[in-house]
Amino acid sequence: PPRSTLFPYTTLFRSFVQYGYSGSRTKAIAEAAGVSEALVYSHFESKDKLFEAAVLEPLEAMVGGLVAQALRLPELTGVERREVSVQLHTSVLTSMREISPLLGVALYSETTFAQRFYREQLKPLLDQIRSSIAASLQGWPHQSVDAAVITAMLLGTYNWIALESTLDASDVDVAHVANERSEEHTSELQSHHD
Repeated sequence: PPRSTLFPYTTLFRSFVQYGYSGSRTKAIAEAAGVSEALVYSHFESKDKLFEAAVLEPLEAMVGGLVAQALRLPELTGVERREVSVQLHTSVLTSMREISPLLGVALYSETTFAQRFYREQLKPLLDQIRSSIAASLQGWPHQSVDAAVITAMLLGTYNWIALESTLDASDVDVAHVANERSEEHTSELQSHHD
């Protein structure tokens, strides 16, 4: 069975978010997932790899979806373009709500681990997002729009919304936010077009 079936990511998230990277123990994670520690080690060679999977697999899924949707945008116009944009924003916000707490642990717990994780794992994913956003902007006469800035705004906004929702234990109207952000994004690009 796939690792995500054996080790539900919510179980991994809870342990790492609650106890941090250093405080999480593979034995406790295995118990929470209802499996043996030996089974955990048969799928993950170390706690580092377990942690990276807990962060990276959902993040890679989000990036794959974002890239695929962004690359469709240049082919679309009008209503279809807006619908795909709303889907993209919905997907990113939904994913960030799941990933954000663990991403915080990855980036802010241990400096050496965080630097390596960012450099080797996160930055290549961010580069994929930037490239796909740049490609999605093809055909729009807005040369002053920087894909790196759009990427930072998109992920930063949704990371903050996810963080606030987590810390306030409040719900987010994902559909409303995605529609609003899509409208703002379209308006911003349109203003550069005019």
